[in-house]
Amino acid sequence: MLDFGCGTGKYVIHLQNRGVKVTGLDLNSPEIEEALRDEAKGCVTLYNGELPLPFPENHFDVVMTTEVLEHIEDAALILAELKRITKRTFLMTVPDGSGVPRCHSDNVIPWHFLEETHVNFFTQKALTTLLEPHWEAVQIYKFGITELPNSFFANNLACVCEIPQ
Repeated sequence: MLDFGCGTGKYVIHLQNRGVKVTGLDLNSPEIEEALRDEAKGCVTLYNGELPLPFPENHFDVVMTTEVLEHIEDAALILAELKRITKRTFLMTVPDGSGVPRCHSDNVIPWHFLEETHVNFFTQKALTTLLEPHWEAVQIYKFGITELPNSFFANNLACVCEIPQ
């Protein structure tokens, strides 16, 4: 399994502790290097961000990326590369942009959208349109519900993409 954009390595450690053979991959930057947990360092590769990724085709049974795609300029290019190294299943979460207009009547915006490093904003429809050229079977789920006085919305979208065997 690959955790693409693994950050501190939290999920790498969690999965390792449950017997999953997992590799983490993130950018080689001082911020990531400093934040990377010691327990994850032996299983995490830091790279320069260039493509192709440093893995052969169909290398990982499962590739996951959690709250990463919204930070990447060319999301379609990264998805094509992640598909190249995935043998079976791709898992992903991103913030759900459909909450923004729903919050308007309460004069709020989901905090996650205020991060200055976000370059992509996804709704379920936009994400489906982006994923379908790369994956044969795409399922999208909404989770993390926030309730406001005048509305409610999902904070995140989770995607499960399968390659038929």
